[in-house]
Amino acid sequence: MVSSRWTLLLAISAFVLPASATTFCCVGSDGRRICGDVMPAQCLTRAFQEYGSQGTLVKQHEAPLTPEQRAVREAETARKRAEERRIADEERRDRALLASYASVKDIELKRDRTIAEAESQLRTVQDRYDKAVARRGELAKETEFYTKKPVPESLKTQIRDNEADVAGFQATIEARKKDVADIAARFDEEQRHYLHLLDKYKTTVAPPH
Repeated sequence: MVSSRWTLLLAISAFVLPASATTFCCVGSDGRRICGDVMPAQCLTRAFQEYGSQGTLVKQHEAPLTPEQRAVREAETARKRAEERRIADEERRDRALLASYASVKDIELKRDRTIAEAESQLRTVQDRYDKAVARRGELAKETEFYTKKPVPESLKTQIRDNEADVAGFQATIEARKKDVADIAARFDEEQRHYLHLLDKYKTTVAPPH
């Protein structure tokens, strides 16, 4: 009696449970379709399909990449990530710009203050340059007393130092002038971009946060 009951349970289990849960299939080098309950060796280097117990496609697997294909994919992935970072950085700068100014007038005021500071530095260097040039004239007059005798080493040293000062101040003046021009150009671009952002988001609820 017990033996018959166990036989019936085993028979029911065999009927309910599928014989195989998964089937793997691919197309071999000869063009023939290869399938198996265990992954066929020929499918290891090919694209293959994974089917469920009812014969429905569960997943499509790509073929393993060659080293060249992997390099191309990695390069493309790196490019996409770099582009995503660029876009994120651009959006962050845009948010910072919109948060920095309440109006275009604020940009103009900051530009004027920044240029005024740079021009003040330029005037300071210009004044030091003018003094160095004046000192050069004084040193030249001193050397006139030594037309018929050697110029003292101390005077030679002063002349060398003075020439270095004149050249250094002259280079600094050119750099400060460039700074003033760069500041004006930077604020012009900032104002242009600010207006662009205002126009871009004027039809939206709010700028990006």
